[in-house]
Amino acid sequence: MAKQLKRNKALESCKIKGLLFLSIDANEHFASFSRTGSCCCQRQVEVLGPDGKKVKVTQYYHRYVFAHISGPKVNLVLDIEPVRPGEDECAAALRLLGRIRRLYGPRFFDGITADAWYAKGPFLRALDKLGWLWVVVLKREDMEVFQEAMQLSQDQPPSVELRDEERQREVQLWEVKHLHFSDGYTQTKSVQVVRSEERWTERRVEGGKKHARPQQSQWMWVACEGLSGYPTEVVYRGGHRRWGIENQAFNELTQGYHLTHCYHHDPTSMLVQMLILIFAFALFSAFALHSQLVRLGEMTRKALAHQLDLALEEDLPWDQWFHSG
Repeated sequence: MAKQLKRNKALESCKIKGLLFLSIDANEHFASFSRTGSCCCQRQVEVLGPDGKKVKVTQYYHRYVFAHISGPKVNLVLDIEPVRPGEDECAAALRLLGRIRRLYGPRFFDGITADAWYAKGPFLRALDKLGWLWVVVLKREDMEVFQEAMQLSQDQPPSVELRDEERQREVQLWEVKHLHFSDGYTQTKSVQVVRSEERWTERRVEGGKKHARPQQSQWMWVACEGLSGYPTEVVYRGGHRRWGIENQAFNELTQGYHLTHCYHHDPTSMLVQMLILIFAFALFSAFALHSQLVRLGEMTRKALAHQLDLALEEDLPWDQWFHSG
């Protein structure tokens, strides 16, 4: 179905300057203090005991790494991979990306965008070997590449100034090229860092009165050497595209598809449940894409889903369906 959507040009709206980015991130499901199995991850958490004092107990939980393509018109989860007990998120992500490359081919999408957890030399080196571009959030102030990029961009005029109409923000971008990432990354390759300062007006109603307050934020991303030939805006938009997996995948799956509910606590059952769920999510997204009322803005996706639910309750002439051949 994903390949058919791409053949039908349904993923064109997701591209940034001709590049299609895949977002990867992990989401936690099915945490419990009592139910456990062979595939459960474990951690120590503090809870209030019967005497009102904090005590450490073992919590069992499950995490899945999602691979998601987001855009203004379509949202598609390509695949998922469970995080195994005792391994970190990056190991599961690389296992997922390797399988995606075998299933979809190396050119189904162009780049990877991820949060700061994936800003690690071995992981980025693996992305280079897989042949994809990448943009990763840079947050750790103790990293040399972070400090160097801040020093070189301070008191310098911005490389680009733009108006982000989608997010309603005024944006200034600074670009610093030819930086060394870390000893864990190949020293013969350099990286680039893009820093953004964003300003916007936040309007809220407090005490029955409308208030407008100016807001600002700062972001930094580290990007591969292959993106140095593209406009600086590509790194900015590709870095923010990662939020699509939070807003358009995790939130929607939780609120509309019961993502966090465990139907049967068995490794195979839970994985099959998740695969059926992301298939239904992709199928509905494709169905809504071809709905004229949704395209024209006359009906929301939530209203469309409600109509489908009501249609299942109708007394349909099933005998005519079965005898029609």
